[in-house]
Amino acid sequence: MTMCFGKRWDYTDKNYEDFSKAMEKIVETTPPLFLEDLVPFFGYLPSTKQAKRENAEANNLLKNQFEELIKSRVNEQDTSSYDDLVSDYMGNKNMDKDDVKNLVEICQDMFFAGSDTTSTTCNFAIIHLLNNPDWQEEVFAELKTLLQGRHPSMTDLQNLPKMEATINETLRMNPLSPMIFKANAETVKIREYTIPANTLILVNVYHINYDPLVFPEPAAFKPRRWLGAEGKFSSELVEKVPTFGAGRRACLGRPLARMELFLLLATLLQNFTFCLPPGAALPSGALAGEAI
Repeated sequence: MTMCFGKRWDYTDKNYEDFSKAMEKIVETTPPLFLEDLVPFFGYLPSTKQAKRENAEANNLLKNQFEELIKSRVNEQDTSSYDDLVSDYMGNKNMDKDDVKNLVEICQDMFFAGSDTTSTTCNFAIIHLLNNPDWQEEVFAELKTLLQGRHPSMTDLQNLPKMEATINETLRMNPLSPMIFKANAETVKIREYTIPANTLILVNVYHINYDPLVFPEPAAFKPRRWLGAEGKFSSELVEKVPTFGAGRRACLGRPLARMELFLLLATLLQNFTFCLPPGAALPSGALAGEAI
């Protein structure tokens, strides 16, 4: 909210409550809609129809809230004090209906692509650190040595190879989109296969990330695979993990996600040790259920 609109909600604000419930409903009802993409017949099932209706209602609620906030900003006389996405988009131009609609879509993308996905990936990173306390201690020591108690900044990441290795190994093991949906604009031939134009193409990210020829013991959390002989981060494996896609159609939110993951994880590790209460079972860091 601060990044998009330069404000924070009060937890007692009804708009915040409605917004949070709508976000949860969208996350809950999205998986059945993916199934309809794969098998169109599922679209006739009552459960899919209900999910589609609830998803649309929740999306409309968010769009209405975004539109109200944007129109309120447009009507303000002086917006020079704001430093957020909306003010950056508006600039000095006169906003028409199409501009407002486009800005609403951008804000919606920011919330969906940059909040639930990043928080889930951060949760997986914490789970891996819980299961690997020795590595967690090494990452903490690295942070303590470099930062000396100050807050981390993105310029620090290049000097924190173990931290960067932790993030990249988590992104490899836990891609939030195990299957990426693409379509080809023209008919193409790949090996002996001819793929007609406008064909739905699924990129199996999960299989690529777990290729044992590239990542030995792929089901094991091994962040050291990202470190070279001298302990420096080895970037040559980064392009072999298409969690964010690849090429010109790669996810635009990749820099934002990496920034959020680093700053949040580094700050947490500076101040806390992740551990379980006595008798509690260790959670699994493997993808399961609807994610697969």
